[in-house]
Amino acid sequence: MNIVPLPLYTKTKTKMKKTLTIGDEVSWRGGWGSDKPKVVKVEGIEIDCNGSKSGTDVLSCDWSKITDRNAIISLDNDHWCWGNQISQIK
Repeated sequence: MNIVPLPLYTKTKTKMKKTLTIGDEVSWRGGWGSDKPKVVKVEGIEIDCNGSKSGTDVLSCDWSKITDRNAIISLDNDHWCWGNQISQIK
């Protein structure tokens, strides 16, 4: 019987999604981005906010549009956040 040693580690590549969609799980930092990250589910997406409290409701959008205060994301923990408070889970 031949015994083949296993590698010490296996490197896997996770492919990052190009779009954020309602129902996706994301990493969220509360406290305007200062709290420890928590995994939450996206319940709503508003884009083209430009720092205001309302925008255009969409079902999904490119992650490239989720920056700073141009997007408002509604979360399943009864919170909302700006685009710069969430990131993809790797």
